[in-house]
Amino acid sequence: SWVALTAVSLCVVAAVIVGGVVGALFAAFLVMLLIYRMKKKDEGSYTLEEPKQANVTYQKPDKQEEFYA
Repeated sequence: SWVALTAVSLCVVAAVIVGGVVGALFAAFLVMLLIYRMKKKDEGSYTLEEPKQANVTYQKPDKQEEFYA
């Protein structure tokens, strides 16, 4: 009886430890994935050369037409 109870409690302790390790690994994986996505999103979001000024001015149309998309 005492041996069976000790074996069951040993299995419970082992299961809790294994679950904690698996949970910690999963959490570390999620953090790494989040950092990877943030770095990937940051790439190409800025330009190295000076921005070009647009020289487009508004031109009034010749006739009043409506365009439907």
